[in-house]
Amino acid sequence: MASEYLLKKAVAAFNALSPEQQAEMLEEQRQSWVRGNVGLSRDERGMTTPVAPVSPDATGEPWPYQKTFNAIAAATRLEGGCIFISVKDFVEAFGPTPDATDKCGELVTVRIEKRLVSPYPQFWVSSYLPPDQPFDKFWTDPENGKQYEHRALVTRSQAVELLAAERAKYRDAMEKLVESQRETLVWQQRAIDLKADNAAKDERLKDCRSVINELKQEIKSREADNTALTARVKELETELGQTVRKLNCDNADQFWKAIGKFNKRSEVLETKLAIAIKLMDEARETKEALGAKLAAAEKALEPFAAVLEDYDPDWEDDDVSAVLVVGSVTHYGITLGDFRQARAALGGKRHDS
Repeated sequence: MASEYLLKKAVAAFNALSPEQQAEMLEEQRQSWVRGNVGLSRDERGMTTPVAPVSPDATGEPWPYQKTFNAIAAATRLEGGCIFISVKDFVEAFGPTPDATDKCGELVTVRIEKRLVSPYPQFWVSSYLPPDQPFDKFWTDPENGKQYEHRALVTRSQAVELLAAERAKYRDAMEKLVESQRETLVWQQRAIDLKADNAAKDERLKDCRSVINELKQEIKSREADNTALTARVKELETELGQTVRKLNCDNADQFWKAIGKFNKRSEVLETKLAIAIKLMDEARETKEALGAKLAAAEKALEPFAAVLEDYDPDWEDDDVSAVLVVGSVTHYGITLGDFRQARAALGGKRHDS
């Protein structure tokens, strides 16, 4: 499960690359296998690519799977961001081919077929290959200039046995290829991440340096201000010392007498201020009492002012007596002017005689 997870992660990292980066990486991989290099191949970007190793004992003997790796590399191509492996190209690159003994490795050639490919392709037909003539895939008849293509046939049982063995080697090689590619993608993705992280750290470092420079300038400015303030404090201390010495001279008595007079005047003013505040408080209380009395008087005048709401003859003078009935007693001591004054006091119409 862990290998599958890492493989999926590696494939995702490979797909995240641009088509140009993918093509460059695969070409480097293929060239490394073709060269048979050992270990890691480093390109100009600083990336490392696993390649097919040689014999570990350095005896010059080829690595057991080096031939298979080289055949896979020769049969691999990249189209549209996808990897394609041609079985035909793999078989042709892997070999071997029939020799003069009609054998292909451990296989025995049971028949040779040929077909005309030039000027027009035709069907395969049985053919005979003389013992002294080597097997060539393409052969041109010197008499007529026609070009033929040869192929060697073997028995099905031998082909199945050979294919099973080759498929096992191919499967093992493909597993190693996938594992190698996975490690390549993992390391390349790690390199990309580290490069991005380094770029981000460089930006942060640049910002920090800028802040540090600003702080240095601020510190220099504060130091200059502190120097100026220190000089000013010394000047003030000198002036204060001079003032103290002056106060302690012969005129000190006059100074303190003036201070005493000022204090006495201050006490007198404080007394007067207290009296004024007290008078203001009393006036405020009197005002509040008068306001209350005025409100009561206005309230008492409301019934008299209401008398003129329905009847107020303009031709009547203020001294016209009005009749006031209180219970069973009739009073004539009130005049029409009294009612009009009550109404005027409450803000109503005032009749001028």
